[in-house]
Amino acid sequence: MNLDFLYKKIKLPLLFRLLHGTEPRLYEILITYLAACLASLFIYQTIIDANFSELGKSLILCLTLDLAGGLVANSTASTSAFYSQHPELRKVYLWIHFLHPTILAFLFPNDLSGIALISIITLGAAFWFHARRNYPIRMEWLALLLLAILLVTFLFPFHHVALQILLLFYFFKMQVSVLLHDSV
Repeated sequence: MNLDFLYKKIKLPLLFRLLHGTEPRLYEILITYLAACLASLFIYQTIIDANFSELGKSLILCLTLDLAGGLVANSTASTSAFYSQHPELRKVYLWIHFLHPTILAFLFPNDLSGIALISIITLGAAFWFHARRNYPIRMEWLALLLLAILLVTFLFPFHHVALQILLLFYFFKMQVSVLLHDSV
């Protein structure tokens, strides 16, 4: 079976370039949406019987689609190349992601301190790494921060597993985007 069609480049309109780059390959788009859908199905199973409104469940699923899909999209060559060619958009990207903790705080009001702690570490690291694009030991710092995030995520008394997973996705998405996009 010939799978060459998966490597075909696709021209996208501007809005989708922000998500996938200028000319992503078909397989990059497919794996991005596959990851987003699989993660959303898993998260949905954790919230289906939880005490969330329909709006709350919808917001959780939208965040999951964005964070899981974004984590994979940020790992693709086309997205990295796009942001390397448009460095002015990197800070816009970082600032937009202040919305995620705000939405999580609205959805999980009993977990504000944990959300704040992980969000401060996540965003602080993303801006710090971005400002030090040529810093030689960024990966060592990332490993230290990853350890801290994992400890906080699993030892902090969060009230729902969906929140723990979303916070991990948030951390990984932000760090992958900065480290990969800034190094191309």
